[in-house]
Amino acid sequence: MFANDIFNVIDKLVPRKYALKNDNVGYYSKTYENLDIKNIKVLMDLLPEDDLKFDTGDLVISHHPPLFMPKTPTYVVHSNWDILNGGSNDALAYYLGLKPISIFHKQTGIGRICSSTKTLDQFLALVCYKFGPENVRLVNDDDFDKMLRKIAIVSGFGLSNKEFIK
Repeated sequence: MFANDIFNVIDKLVPRKYALKNDNVGYYSKTYENLDIKNIKVLMDLLPEDDLKFDTGDLVISHHPPLFMPKTPTYVVHSNWDILNGGSNDALAYYLGLKPISIFHKQTGIGRICSSTKTLDQFLALVCYKFGPENVRLVNDDDFDKMLRKIAIVSGFGLSNKEFIK
């Protein structure tokens, strides 16, 4: 299959127009016309040492934009995947057993507000179980019996906005 055909499919599923301003989504390489793709690798991050391991005919689909110009043809879906209905924020909510009820930041589409019937203690236990306790940090609360009615989920690109972290 040709790269251009693959890019057209991705653009229909995860339109680049949803990407936040200054987010580098789309194709990274010199040219893709008539590029015949044999294998697709889906990665969170393409690292320089991994880029050297791929063969001719490979295509990388990466969530994060690479910090270098890759040798391997690479296509990035980043904030457009974070924002998309059914994208990373919804996947994170689903993984945690939460039901999204609205969008967290309406101007950008980043994040989800989810309904909850868990206490803080129950939710922390769930998050620690799913992600590992070393990846969890609680700030400014010690009322573990508090009932959580709403939980905000902001994955990925949204965390770079200081307004969201308040």
